[in-house]
Amino acid sequence: MGTAICWDWPSCRRRIWPGPTTLTACAAGVLPSLELIADRFQVSARMQIISNDNIFAVEVVNPIDSHYIFLTRLNAVFTLNATASGKLVLYYMDQPRREAFYRTFAPNKYTRHTMTTREELEADLEQIRLRGYSTEFDEFGVGISCIAVPILRCNGSLYGTVSIVASSSVVQEVAQQALPPMREFAAFVRKELL
Repeated sequence: MGTAICWDWPSCRRRIWPGPTTLTACAAGVLPSLELIADRFQVSARMQIISNDNIFAVEVVNPIDSHYIFLTRLNAVFTLNATASGKLVLYYMDQPRREAFYRTFAPNKYTRHTMTTREELEADLEQIRLRGYSTEFDEFGVGISCIAVPILRCNGSLYGTVSIVASSSVVQEVAQQALPPMREFAAFVRKELL
């Protein structure tokens, strides 16, 4: 297993791919798929990977014709209790690791919608089980929302997520239409890159 670093000269963007991959796989479907999602739904489309229960954005695509974009700081830490991808990390944790998380859980309340109790999180994890995806509505920032779909390895463990981020009104409006291409993206990554 290694890491591939891809450089896209026209956009001056770097992509980091952990695990077994090639430079051609880096560009051969991931970026175009995220671009289609971003442009079609006027959202930021992201691919994140999970390592040691931490979330790292490896690709972020913003829509071409948008007046506003949502950026993630480089090396930003994604909180598990207030982000859609973080809640997927919690959902796919085995029970001993999840119990360890709860024992040390000292949540920040980012907004009045941030989940700060085990009971709230467990109820949301049940919704993830029923829906197959995670949501974040005004939990990390007022007026900002996200939907995340898991990218699973063949053994069913969580490799990463594909998510969309935009203003809450946009995410609520496009959520159901965006889920099928997000699920197709997750299936493509699993089949072609994992």
